[in-house]
Amino acid sequence: MFLQNESVIYTGLMTLPKYDIQKITSNLSVNSDYAVLEVEFTLERRWSLLVLTIFIPTILLLGIGYVTLFIRLAEFEVRAVMTLTTLLVLYTLFNQVSSDLPDTAYIKMIDTWFFFCIFLIFAVNVLHVLVEHLPATENNIIKISPNSDNVRVSKLRKITGPWTMRTMRVVAFPIVVFVFNLVFWLTILAVG
Repeated sequence: MFLQNESVIYTGLMTLPKYDIQKITSNLSVNSDYAVLEVEFTLERRWSLLVLTIFIPTILLLGIGYVTLFIRLAEFEVRAVMTLTTLLVLYTLFNQVSSDLPDTAYIKMIDTWFFFCIFLIFAVNVLHVLVEHLPATENNIIKISPNSDNVRVSKLRKITGPWTMRTMRVVAFPIVVFVFNLVFWLTILAVG
């Protein structure tokens, strides 16, 4: 970069490792004792880099956490180790990304993304512990009402581990992920 006729000429690359240079403006102010040259760069973040280094790895980690919901209930240790390891890797990735970003007083969208991913994997881990303490099979409990002429028999359904796991992996988690992604990406498109 050099000064020529009160303007700045940038001779470097327009594409930096994390940003693209969009616009360069300059303003020269001359006083009797000194001159001030003010240069302003407009930078745009490279989204392809963010997708490759943040979003794809976190989606893959969420996939690993989600897959643990399909492991047999008898394999609690495998499910627990996989989700805890996934949680630790996700937290490490969050720390690495956060250290590369400037400190701000507000919550950034990338923080929201990571908080959601970490919370979801934590919820999967809690679900594994909960399912471990639920009965594995449904006990048939029959309720009979003796005070009526017609004997009424009704079956009471107990919540079981397999039923809870099936409901969470087929209904709850996909809905939560879909709603979050819808709100998250619509917000990014509206702001950006």
